[in-house]
Amino acid sequence: MTSIYNGEMRVPRIAALLFLIVSVTTTAAAGIRAGAAQVNINPATFPVIVNCGFLERSGKEMNGDLFARSIVIEEGSTRIAITVVDSCMMMRELIDKAKAEASAKTGIPVNRMLISATHAHSAPAAMACLGSRQQRDYAEWLPGKIAEAIVAANQKLQPARIGATSVDAPNHTFTRRWIYQPNKMLTDPFGEVSVRANMIPGFENPNVIAPSGPVDSELSVVSIQSTKGQPIAVLANFGNHYFGASGISPDYFGLFDKQLADRIGGSPVVMMSQGTSGDANTANYAKPKPTWTITEYAAQLVDLAFGAYQKVQYTPGVPLRMEEALLPLGRRVASPQRLEWAEKTVKSQKGEIPANQPEVYAHEQIFLRDTPRRELKLQAIRIGDIAITAIPNEVYAITGLKLKAQSPLPRTVNIELANGSEGYIPPPEQHLFGGYTTWAARSAGLETTAEPKIVETVLTLLEKTAGWKRKPVTTRSATLATKPFALWPLDDMTFGTASDAVGRNPGKYTGRVAMYSAGPTAQMRSTYFAGGAFEAAVKGFEPPAYTLSFWMWPGIAMGPGATILKLNGTPVPAAFELTAKTWRHVSIVQKGGQATLYIDGEARGPVAVPKSIQSIQMGEDFEGRISDIALYARPYLQNKSSK
Repeated sequence: MTSIYNGEMRVPRIAALLFLIVSVTTTAAAGIRAGAAQVNINPATFPVIVNCGFLERSGKEMNGDLFARSIVIEEGSTRIAITVVDSCMMMRELIDKAKAEASAKTGIPVNRMLISATHAHSAPAAMACLGSRQQRDYAEWLPGKIAEAIVAANQKLQPARIGATSVDAPNHTFTRRWIYQPNKMLTDPFGEVSVRANMIPGFENPNVIAPSGPVDSELSVVSIQSTKGQPIAVLANFGNHYFGASGISPDYFGLFDKQLADRIGGSPVVMMSQGTSGDANTANYAKPKPTWTITEYAAQLVDLAFGAYQKVQYTPGVPLRMEEALLPLGRRVASPQRLEWAEKTVKSQKGEIPANQPEVYAHEQIFLRDTPRRELKLQAIRIGDIAITAIPNEVYAITGLKLKAQSPLPRTVNIELANGSEGYIPPPEQHLFGGYTTWAARSAGLETTAEPKIVETVLTLLEKTAGWKRKPVTTRSATLATKPFALWPLDDMTFGTASDAVGRNPGKYTGRVAMYSAGPTAQMRSTYFAGGAFEAAVKGFEPPAYTLSFWMWPGIAMGPGATILKLNGTPVPAAFELTAKTWRHVSIVQKGGQATLYIDGEARGPVAVPKSIQSIQMGEDFEGRISDIALYARPYLQNKSSK
């Protein structure tokens, strides 16, 4: 059977199939209703505390209006509310208060409400973070205004139709976390030289090698119109941390909202939500500093979004589902020695608030000790073919890509900083690189296994809303078509198992590696090795001739004696100069006990390798990216083969 929603083959149970047919028929007949509203949330008095810096600062004047924007959608007896607030971040306790007030006035259950922050770094401090205190009067006033937006949207419900599309915007978001050279590591606030990767390294910094992960450059547009074609609302989503603005400002999010609404006409409520951007921002640090202004940046995104908006196809009848789960997690409490340091540092502090990073992080160690547990509220929404996830954290882009790759629905929008703010959530392997987004604090304090637990919980919620299972993750490597005995594309998103695309010999990752890095082509990915390794046992492989091939991108130049590869535990010297930051294709062809090394298809001479292979190890003594390790039970060269 082919699902009418995503075009993929499904084989559900008969009972589930009958339910789906009845449900779809009923939904299509009933249609949906929707309403939208926005409420101004500018502070009434100045100055106000502005958080999201290491140290506290204040804003004294407005530089653009702040809003809480809300959409309410109804299908049958189900009503949900999606609200985006021009705020850097909000505690779950504040958001829950807003939900309770809105629920009392609208009847929408609190577990059918999603409230998120844009992450504007120029908004009043609705919560305390790092060296900034909370602007208490504003935080106490804000829940009522958020509730007001939900109530107003609920009052405007009318027959509606909905559609979605997206466009790629790769020139507007980049990985801001970069890997430093091994001999250029940085010192953390605790006085330890522990930082192999850190955010905002500076433009064209010679001490850094490469980004520590991918970005999600998809700009999503979910549009809602009346059944007569009048615009009601647009929910946009993009994974860019923020642009940066002076005074009290909604940052580029507010500019985008106003400009796109003006382009569409008819006064729709446009709300740009924050995508998975914990390690992303507007700067490509491999190039000189860009000269664009925040207005120009927003206008370019509006051009892309409006072009996509004009192609949206609408439907009036869609299934509307929402699921919520609570996930308890621990925080990383400091060792007794570090807590002793923290207490001494706080005691010796001279001012009322921290004056430097060590003082900031000393306070944070004590805070984590006193509040060692948190409960995360995770959500998934289904609106026809559209999935929306809600995560109360600043997750890395790779986390959003994992959810999109496995989502059972064809279009997935990930909203972070939703229903709370529990800090950065690096994947487990990224903790080994250190850096700001891993330093234990309210801004990054959850357990190192938090990310996979969040991903698994959200995928389970998506399965419940969709009614079928998640998609498997498969390789995009074209090498599989060349019929290798084994193929490790090294395009895995999750640390641990290194997938063999053929299925015979899965490998594993150990140590410090960065997953899903850029590959030799736009379609390929790689793994970055920074002291970590790939290992695989090879079973049942004893042909008279074989070929081992792979792509490599050295992060630093290496001499001809460098070891890239170990076969059966024995090092195989590179035997040629490794130029930094250049992709090369390597093949070793063994026939009759004699082996030849090929670089980019050109023979470079003999190389000593075993007659049969029982194990392969790569990366341990190599700094850089490796992709597409292929093992053939025959002589084979890239783009040509011999018998």
